[in-house]
Amino acid sequence: MNSHQHTEQLNQLAKQLQAAGDPVRIRIVCILFQDKQYCVGDFADMMQMSISATSHHLQILKEADLVSANRHGQMICYSIVKQPFTEQLKKMVC
Repeated sequence: MNSHQHTEQLNQLAKQLQAAGDPVRIRIVCILFQDKQYCVGDFADMMQMSISATSHHLQILKEADLVSANRHGQMICYSIVKQPFTEQLKKMVC
């Protein structure tokens, strides 16, 4: 692995750690591990948050490649991206 690849991996890990370092986002991730997929409105109801605040948290998780988004009509639903980091996160906090 060259220095550039190593730097990119470290940057990605830092982004994932930062995204996962919020209590709301940890709760979102744990919910997704239990039930596989939820839409934004479902999360907003469960967490008693506005849809815009919920969407913001989900977008951060998506940008860190921790969740993926799928459009179902007008709804956007999210699921966990299966990867070593998310599996370790599950063991640590869920």
